[in-house]
Amino acid sequence: NRTIRHLLLDEFQDTSVTQWRVLAPLVERVLDQEDRSFFCVGDAKQSIYGWREGEPRLLQDLVSWYGNKNIQEDELNLSYRSSPAIMSVVNEVFENLELNPALEDKDLENEAGQWGTNFKKHKSFHENLPGSVRFSQVEEWGNAEETRAACIALAAERVEALHKEGPTATIGI
Repeated sequence: NRTIRHLLLDEFQDTSVTQWRVLAPLVERVLDQEDRSFFCVGDAKQSIYGWREGEPRLLQDLVSWYGNKNIQEDELNLSYRSSPAIMSVVNEVFENLELNPALEDKDLENEAGQWGTNFKKHKSFHENLPGSVRFSQVEEWGNAEETRAACIALAAERVEALHKEGPTATIGI
């Protein structure tokens, strides 16, 4: 007879509803015992598995579901790895997500507005860490495959230029 004493769920923002149905009884069993612990880590902004039904709202609802079982929420809005330039853009994008012109659909706009109510400003721990961010927008060039190819070509050109400027720089896309 085995007992789960400590349960850690990482990258929880990518958990699907089906996966949660399997995990929820385990979480409840752990939370019902004083000598056990439940630790869950996730960031809804980093949810990238919508294609396999990852549901970041599950993460946001944990505290309300289990608040009576001494669940404590900590927000980690201080980044130790990203520069102030990156944190500034994260804040700019996510603080008013519902105003993004890419969200032409009213349902998406409303969803983004609801999601944005939970967003807290982010800050970089390393205030003097260099970095830069560049947004590029392209119009559609033919079909989706041609547009994607054009975006990749533009990104490759930008990476090449940045690499020439700073051969030892780290470049993220």
